[in-house]
Amino acid sequence: MELTDFLTGSGEQTTYWATALTSSILCIVSGALLIFLHPRRGIAYCVIGALTLLQLATGSGANAAPKQSDFLPISGLVISTSQALLFTAALLALYNSRLVSRKIVMYNLIPIAWFVGMYVLFIRFPEMTLAIKKLFFCFYIVQLIGYSVVFFVERDKYLEHLDQYFDDWGCRAHRRNGVTALFLCSLGVGLAAMASYYFTELWYLTAFIAAYTVYYIAVAVYFLRYRRHSEEIATVTTPEEWGNEDSTIHLS
Repeated sequence: MELTDFLTGSGEQTTYWATALTSSILCIVSGALLIFLHPRRGIAYCVIGALTLLQLATGSGANAAPKQSDFLPISGLVISTSQALLFTAALLALYNSRLVSRKIVMYNLIPIAWFVGMYVLFIRFPEMTLAIKKLFFCFYIVQLIGYSVVFFVERDKYLEHLDQYFDDWGCRAHRRNGVTALFLCSLGVGLAAMASYYFTELWYLTAFIAAYTVYYIAVAVYFLRYRRHSEEIATVTTPEEWGNEDSTIHLS
C-alpha cells in the first residue's frame, strides 16, 4: 500500500494508512523525548519509526499490508527483532542499569545484521531469499523465548536482592510490578507480530498497529517517569559482584 492508496483507497485502506502513519510519527516523537535522557533508546525509537515510514513509502513489510507473494518481508522481520531487543533491554535497565551495556546490545544485533546481509547477498535468488527469511523468522521465535527466560531470571535476582536491603514495606514499594506487566505486554506484541505475517487482512494489521503504538507510548512514559528512581535504587541493590555475574549481562 503506497501513498496513493491513502488518497484514493477504500475507507479500510485509509484507516490503515492513517493508523500506520500516526504510529510512525508518535514513535519518532517518543524517541525525540527519550534522547534527552537516554540517547541510545531514543535513537532506537526514532529508527523503528523511520523504518515503518519507509515501509509505508515503499508499500512493503508486515506493517504495510504485504502481498501474499511477499511472504515474511525482510523489513518487517528487522523491525520485529529490533523491537524485541529494544524493549527487553529497556525494561531490564529499569531493574538495574548495569544489566545492559553497549557491548551486549551490539552483540545481540549481530544475528539481525547477518540475516540482512545474507538476504542482500542472495537477493537475485528468490528460493534462497525465502529460505533466509524463514530462518530469520525462526530466529525471531528463539529470540522471544530467550529474552523471556533472561527477563524472569533477572527479575527473580532483583527481588532476591531487595529482600537483602529493604524491610517488607520497602520490598513492596520497589517490586516494580509495572515492569513485569510491560514485559508481558511486549511478549504479547511479539506474538501478534508473528501472526501479522500470516493474517494480512487490513483490519487485523490496523488493530495490531494501534495496539503496539499504545505500548510504545506506555514504555516511553514509564521510562521517562521512573528513570531517575531506577538509577538511585540500582546503586543500593546492585553490588559489584552481582553486576559482574555472567548470567546478568547475556540477552541471548
